[in-house]
Amino acid sequence: MKADQTGHIKKLEWAISLCQRDLNSWRPGDWLNFTDELEDFCSLGPGRLRMGSSRPISKQTALKVQQELRKLVQTCVQMGQRPDEPASFDDVLNLPMIRVQLAGELLIRGNGSSAFRKEIQHADKIAHARYSFAAHLLDSGITAAQIKSCPECQRTFLVRRRPRADREYHCSLNCARLAATRRYRKKHASKLKTIERSRARKRYVQKQRQKFGTQVKIGKRG
Repeated sequence: MKADQTGHIKKLEWAISLCQRDLNSWRPGDWLNFTDELEDFCSLGPGRLRMGSSRPISKQTALKVQQELRKLVQTCVQMGQRPDEPASFDDVLNLPMIRVQLAGELLIRGNGSSAFRKEIQHADKIAHARYSFAAHLLDSGITAAQIKSCPECQRTFLVRRRPRADREYHCSLNCARLAATRRYRKKHASKLKTIERSRARKRYVQKQRQKFGTQVKIGKRG
């Protein structure tokens, strides 16, 4: 993975995280951070592109940006759930897609010592965020299958490496452990039931001896 691709992936991870945050619980400091983070997200190159205002973004605008990014992320999840190759032309037409209407100004910057870089300037922050998401998606080098919904908690997350078809992926180590525990219990249900019966028997015997003395005779329960 190239260094510039890693930068785009980090910005996609920020967008995915934003989609799942509760903006209604934010404090004033969170809104200031969000203004800077959104500007950073909308910068398509290595530096930060100012969006024209350093004032905090309104809650209404932030909610609209979040809603728009949610739609885009969900479309990516749907793309990743499709078969590798469409079976027919009709399948191609029915594939989910991301549609971005180009507007504003596309700027190309460069100098003698670095590669050309592109930037977009747009007065509408929602359209700006939509275009930036699409640009990071294209420049990240990832596939649609790398943006997944966790089968354990349903959170959306990005897998850094290309996923294998024969593996199940989770958003966190905790979710992976919960899923592994559930699979183990299902696979070894009979064995675990026998172990639990033995433990229950020991607990019962201990309780009866504490109540009636160590010499009490305890038969097996029906």
